[in-house]
Amino acid sequence: MRYAQKGVSIVEVLVAVSIFVVSVSSVYAGIQFANRAVSRAGDKTEAAFLIEEGFEAVKHLRDVDWQTRIATKNSGYEYCLDFGGGDDGNEFGLSVGTSSMDRVLHMHFDEASWNGTAGEVKDDSGNNMNGTLVGGSLSAVAGRNANYGNAAPLNFPYYAEVADNAALDIAGDITLEAWVNIDNTVGGKRRAIFKGAGVNGDPYYLGVETGGSQFKPLFHLGNATGGYVDLYATNAVSRGVWHHLVGTRQGSTITLYVDGVQDGSATLSGALTQNANNLRVGTAANPSANNAIQLIDEVSIYKRALSADEVREHYKAGALCRKVNGKFQRTVTFQNACRDGSQNITGPTTGTLGSQCASGNFDAGTKYAEMRIDWESRDADKTKYSIPTQFYFADIFTCKTGI
Repeated sequence: MRYAQKGVSIVEVLVAVSIFVVSVSSVYAGIQFANRAVSRAGDKTEAAFLIEEGFEAVKHLRDVDWQTRIATKNSGYEYCLDFGGGDDGNEFGLSVGTSSMDRVLHMHFDEASWNGTAGEVKDDSGNNMNGTLVGGSLSAVAGRNANYGNAAPLNFPYYAEVADNAALDIAGDITLEAWVNIDNTVGGKRRAIFKGAGVNGDPYYLGVETGGSQFKPLFHLGNATGGYVDLYATNAVSRGVWHHLVGTRQGSTITLYVDGVQDGSATLSGALTQNANNLRVGTAANPSANNAIQLIDEVSIYKRALSADEVREHYKAGALCRKVNGKFQRTVTFQNACRDGSQNITGPTTGTLGSQCASGNFDAGTKYAEMRIDWESRDADKTKYSIPTQFYFADIFTCKTGI
């Protein structure tokens, strides 16, 4: 007589568990795949919108002022299309991209906070000259507007410091650039960017001298033979308001710009002083309440002089080369167009001067532009994507064919 065996065996349990695990894993993998697909599709949709918006923005710049906003853009340079600058914080601008403009240092101050960790203040120039906050822990504050991200409230005793580097020892042409907001009436030279030991011959600094009713931007340069210039702006700036400061030196000519407009000039010949001092952002050689800059954002140093057109464009652009929504980088390159004898477009020019044509002759009144959106996926793969688009456009006040 045979009896039926009740229950299940260990083998059957293991098989059932294995099937369940495989099923759950498959469902989970499917959900993950679907989430990635939705995320990437959303990214591509947003990138397509940014290209369309960028196309309209470039046409707007053309319509506003072809000669200074578009015609002066050099072939072979990569420009960032930025938004958020100008007098009302609602203007587009084209700033020369990091990869092609001799930018030595570029700090956005977009980190949420700092605590003295080495390299925590990020340099976006590609030169890896990250800085460190000195003074303790500090939280960022909102920048001039949402397009600027964060800013650093560098009241005494806080400042950022970058270790001395040969790239910072600039002997010839130079540009210092920063957005600042000062409301402290205590007298002193408040430094946004400073390199030196606190003597007249210090190589360079940019800031604002305060005290009572005086709020005048100041650009200092010192040469290797002891000569120096303290170039003050003609006009005082308003307290508690964001201002764009730029100091340049080209040859022996020194120029100070405030909010996109030239507001002072001087001369200084000879090579600038070289020293082993660290670069400081937001203070001077001997930090105090009298030389702290207060609010600061978008600090840059260049080993060439920005032109007046570039300074104005940077003021209108606002935060330079910031990623849209912290993710999408939008850039534009320009060439002139080539035309044959019948004025038909035969293609874009080649070469950095933008005047060489494979067929026909170059036309400086028509531009060929390539706009590109680059981004990285949010998933663990960190897949890189790029969408380019090309178009021709001409000065709105000139009759052109083939556009």
